[in-house]
Amino acid sequence: MNTHKFGLLLLIVFCCCVVGCSNGNITVKGQATYEDGTPLNGGIITFESEVGAGRGNIDKNGYFVAGYVKERDGLPPGTYKVAMPMISFGPPVVAANQMSPQSTDITITVEKGKKNYDLVFKKPGSGEGDTSGSPGRPPRP
Repeated sequence: MNTHKFGLLLLIVFCCCVVGCSNGNITVKGQATYEDGTPLNGGIITFESEVGAGRGNIDKNGYFVAGYVKERDGLPPGTYKVAMPMISFGPPVVAANQMSPQSTDITITVEKGKKNYDLVFKKPGSGEGDTSGSPGRPPRP
């Protein structure tokens, strides 16, 4: 009888640890593509909200998994502005307005039960108010 009570106690403690140690983040993964369906080939995506910020690395096929504290650990529930900042001195890969969380037109709502968040970006020069294709550069001919 005491063995059963001890086993039950261990089970309760284990379940409490598993539930209590969870960070509450939700896996956020998907594919980043252009409007024509072509996947982005590498880069970093940022996710910003009132809760905090996260990021994800895009692989060569456009797939990403977002992280809040460390890569791939998910994001807390909430609404996020999604951007792809320019991190090199090469040509931009997305429309200028989608390079900053302040001007992006891409948002997602992270919620329980949903894991796939496919993102659609505009090509450089095709964003709203985007005439140069890159901030701080002269307009393209």
